[in-house]
Formats: sequence, structure tokens, C-alpha cells
Amino acid sequence: MLNNKINAVLLKTFIFLLLTGCIWLSPLCTPTLEFTVTSDTASQSQLYTSSNAIFSETGSETQPLTVGKNDLRFSLLNAASPARWDPTQSAADIKVSGIRVTVAGIRVPGTRIDIQPLNQITSVTKAPDEYALSMAADANDPQVLVQFDDSNIALARLVICMTLSCFIFLLVTGGKIADRVPNKYALGINRKILDLKAHIAKQQFSKKEFFILLFLSTLLNSYFITNLSLSIDDEMGALRTNPEVWISQGRWAVYLIERFLLPLPAIPFLPYLILDVALTLSYMLMTRIHGGVPSWKSYLTFPVFCSFPTWWLISEFSSNVPAVAMGLFLTVLSASISTPVATVKNNKNSKFKTFAICSMLAIAIASYQSLILLYLTMGLGIMLTRTLSTPKSMNYWVLRNGVRYLFLAAGGMAIYYLLNKIFQDISGSYSAYLNNFLNLDRIIENPLSAFRQIVSEAGRVYFGSPYYFGASIGLAPLILLVSTLTTLNTAAAKNKLITIFIWLLVLATPFLLHVLAGANGVPMRTMISLAYVAWLMTFLLLTTAQGFSAAVCAPLVIVYSMQLLNLNSQYIASATLTQKHDELLAADIYRRIGEIDKDFSADSPVKIDFYGHKKFETIYAKAWTSTMQASFFDWDNGNISRILSYLKIQGYPNLYAADDNTRKTLKPAFMSMPAWPAPGSVIKINDTYLVKLGNEADPAHY
Repeated sequence: MLNNKINAVLLKTFIFLLLTGCIWLSPLCTPTLEFTVTSDTASQSQLYTSSNAIFSETGSETQPLTVGKNDLRFSLLNAASPARWDPTQSAADIKVSGIRVTVAGIRVPGTRIDIQPLNQITSVTKAPDEYALSMAADANDPQVLVQFDDSNIALARLVICMTLSCFIFLLVTGGKIADRVPNKYALGINRKILDLKAHIAKQQFSKKEFFILLFLSTLLNSYFITNLSLSIDDEMGALRTNPEVWISQGRWAVYLIERFLLPLPAIPFLPYLILDVALTLSYMLMTRIHGGVPSWKSYLTFPVFCSFPTWWLISEFSSNVPAVAMGLFLTVLSASISTPVATVKNNKNSKFKTFAICSMLAIAIASYQSLILLYLTMGLGIMLTRTLSTPKSMNYWVLRNGVRYLFLAAGGMAIYYLLNKIFQDISGSYSAYLNNFLNLDRIIENPLSAFRQIVSEAGRVYFGSPYYFGASIGLAPLILLVSTLTTLNTAAAKNKLITIFIWLLVLATPFLLHVLAGANGVPMRTMISLAYVAWLMTFLLLTTAQGFSAAVCAPLVIVYSMQLLNLNSQYIASATLTQKHDELLAADIYRRIGEIDKDFSADSPVKIDFYGHKKFETIYAKAWTSTMQASFFDWDNGNISRILSYLKIQGYPNLYAADDNTRKTLKPAFMSMPAWPAPGSVIKINDTYLVKLGNEADPAHY
């Protein structure tokens, strides 16, 4: 018996040490040198590491350096000081800030990093948390020495590896330990997990339903699966080396996905396949928590949910898609678990269940903040369907469970805020991005006018206004009217007032953020709840027993779905033409540049400046706040950083921007040039190529 216990302990010790070793060797716990570089030259940046200060190409890592701000991350495979850094491959002036050593994203304290010139560096100026480096004018291999105290790195790496290993080991073996140790908390958790499994089993999910819905969602969203559809901000996502920008925006779930799962987010297929799976699983849950069952009715209303324009607007930003997919599923799962039963006395409170729901909501908010409104809207929709299905008075039941939904949402936001603070404090990433959407002054100044404007916007959205969707959704007003009449007609006499109240809240909740931002202050892509509300309307039309006949309403739902698909088809046309325009324009600009100078080489750096911007519009629909018809050569009224990043993605990496002072001196030359595509719209002055896209000046040339 003693030998068996000793063998078991030795085996577990071996497994633990093996797990620790695997984590130690994994990329997750590889020490990393991170810093932000602001450069006036596009080039390549290379870091050499070695355990004995003898550097070679085999121990180096290269990353692209663009004009402007770059977040660079290099692996310190040997974790030994010093390292050699070649900031660029040519003359440049750069600033280095935020330099640190991290393990698993956690900053290692006490590293005391210092940068010393080594080769072809004319000056190194040190300021608090910043270095300014200047290279010799004829530099072709500038080098600096990065010195740091490496004594704490191995210890920090070991502590993090051991912590992760303990967590994983306890997670795997916790069930067996709980069976032997009388731990009421562990046993309680196990019981809740078993209850959850039993609950899922009662829902009678089927493979047939899953694959039918997955096929439909994949078919309806096939454009993004089969096409690389680059839109504004995708150029930054494709070249981004440090996703900590998401932490600064409060979306640390996006950071984790981009950091450890999809490091190059601007891609087709996989992100959108993940979204389709999430849409499928979420819809299967949604149908059931609203009292529905898989049938032709659920399949008929599915396109209304997954083809509503907000999903297109989300899909335009591929960096958001995997996180939104995860957040969507967690939101719907939270709504499913927190679904109240029909009577008050049967609702049981559970600390574990409450914590699980709040934790899932926190992750959903970290994926996309407006998903919390989807949870609240869905909670109202669930209460509405329950109220419609019973003749009993539901006033107290609705009030009690409404407060419960608010409490769970508040708990989720509290956990999110706490974790967000931890992520931001550890990474040192902060941003006022979300404050850009706040417009409290206008609301406080004239609240009645602001309220009227918000109600007006909501009405136009629910009526399918072409201002917001690019083209009219003709049946939207009729769907709203008929679903409202169906709701009122179905509700029992004693529940009519509470039913009207819930229905108004369902329609109003997607616009709650407007209370902070004002009318037209929230981008359409954030209003994911609208897709749910549109689906709920059609769901009520087809499934409410006391409503109009399903045979009468089914054609309305079909035509409504076709109108939504028509919008998506026009969006595809807009995006396709815009992207083809930018591709051809990029190629033509590069060709015109090459024709000017017989010594032009695609392998040598080329200094360039753009003046103005070039608009592009098509006859097809474009939703409000959408980027589907946004040209990289027009956005921000002409942004050379975006243009050059886009050109780099298109295969023209040797172009870099002239510095700001040079750009200002070139304005008189631009004023005498004709605009693109006229002859003379591309010229060369000294070593700088000038391209005039339009007569209206861009911000840099005002």
C-alpha cells in the first residue's frame, strides 16, 4: 500500500515537472523584449541574441519597420545580456519608448535596460522612458547594444511557469481530488457542472440542426470566408506586431486571441468560420430559451438574425470577428443559464451560478463592450415570451427577474472593470478611445432635445431608413407593426400593460449607449442587439399561438429576409468595387513612379509624399458608419501612413514617407501639379517622389 502511494506521488510529480517543462519551452513563457519605435524611415529592424555576446544571423529575428509608430516584440531566446539591435538598415532618426522585458505578457521588474551606440550611430539621447537615436547619413548597418539585468528573468519565468503548471495540474486532477477530499466547495462545483450537463441534455440538441444552421450561416456569409476583404484599419492589423492596443481600448479578450491564437488577424476564412459556428450555436440556444423548438419556423427566421446588416459592419473589421464570435456565444449562454422559470418560488439562487454568469459576461464585454446590451435585450425578450405564454399575472415575476438581469449585468461589468484595470496596469496600455464616443455636454445642456433625437434615430432604424442602411428595408415598418399587434393580441388581459412595457424596453435597450453618446453618436456596428430584435419580431410572428396565422406571416418573413440579403448583396458589390479600385490605383501609382527614373529599383528605399485624397463612390448601398466604400487613398482626407501601410500589404514595401518638414516644403510644388490621373500628377524632386491625388489638401498640407 505504501509503495503504491509513493509510486502515485512520484508519477504525479513527474507529470507536474513535465508539464512545467513544456510550458517553460513554449512560446507563451519565452522572455520577450518589447518597445515602441517611432521612425521617419521604412526599413527592417533586427535583434541578435546570444549567451556569450557573439552574434550571428542564426540567433536573430527581423521585423518590418514602418514610418510612424511601431510596436516591436523580439524573443529573447537566450535571455542573456547584452543583445545587439540593428534598428534600421539605412540612415534614420528614431525614438524608442516603453522598452521592457516581459514573460507571458507580464513585465519583469528590475531589468534596468540601457541602450549604447555600437556602429554608425551619431547620437543617443536619453530621456525618461525614451531614447532618441540618430544614424550617420551614409549608414547601412547601424547597431546599438541593449544591456539589461538578466538576473530576474529566469526567476520570473520559473514562477510564471510553475503557477500556470499548478493551475493546469489542479484543473485536470481537481475532480479526482474532490472525490477523495471532503471539500464542500469542490463537490458543489462538480454538482453544478453535472446540473449544467443535464440541462444541456434536456435541450435535445441534434447534429442535424447544427449542420443545417452552419450550412446556412456559412452560405450567407460566404463572401468574407472566400475573399480577403481589406477595409480601413485592417492595414494596421496586418502589420501590427503588438496587440496591446486592444487592452488600451478595454478589449483584453481581443488581445488574448490576437496574441496567442490569431497573430495575423487581417485574413479571410478562419475568423469568419469561427463566427459562423458561434452564430449557429448561439441560435440553437436562443430558439430554446424563447420557448421554440427546431422546425421550419426556426430555420426560416435564422437568416433574419445572421444576415442583419450589423453583422456585415462587424465583419468589415476582421480583427474583431473571433472575439465577437466568442463574446456572442458567451452572452447567449449567460442568457440561457440565467433564464428564469415560470414561477418565483422555483427560482433558486446559486453563488456559483451567479459567479459563472458574471464571469462569462465579463469576458463578453472584453470581447465587445456593447454585447452587454445584447444580454439585457435578450433577457427582456425571454421575459416577454414567458409573459405571452401564460394567463397568470406576471407583474411581480417580471419585476423580480428584471432586477435579477440588471444585477447579473452589473456583476459582469464589475468583474470586467476589475480585470480590465489589471490588464491595463500590467501592460501600461491606456487610451481615451472610448471617451471619443461620449457627448455628455450636449445631453446635459438640452436633455429633452437629445431624447427626441435618440427616439427619432431609433424610429428611422426600425423603419429601415436608407440613411442608416444605404437602401430601404421596405418591409421593416410592417414587420414592426404586425409583431407589435401580435404581442398585444396574445397577452392576457391582466398582462397587457406589463407586456407593452417590456416590448418598449426591448425596442429601446439597443439604444442605451446613445444616452451617453447622443443621437448618431454610436457606430452601427456596435448595435448587435438590433439583429436580435429583428429576429424576435419574426419569431413572434411565426410562433405566437394567438397571433396571425403562421402561413400568412411566413411570406412576410421570407420577403423580409430577401430584403436583408439584398442589402448584403449590395454591400458585397460596394466592397468589391472599392477594393478593386484601390488595388488598381496602387499598381498604377507604383508603375508611374517606376517610369520616372530609369535607376528606380524595387529593392531600394523610395521616399514619397502624397498630396490630397481621391474619393471613390459606387451606385450600390453603403451603410452609415461603414467602411465598405472607404478608399485607403481617401480615408482621413488623405493619410499617408494608411496609404503606405496598404501599399506594403499589396506588395510594395520599399516606399516610405518623407519627413514632416520636407512635406511642408513640397506644398508649393504640389500646387503647380495637376491632380491624378493627369500627366504630371507624379513627379520627382531631388530624391522624393510626389503624387497628387486630388486638389483638396490633406491635413499634412493644410
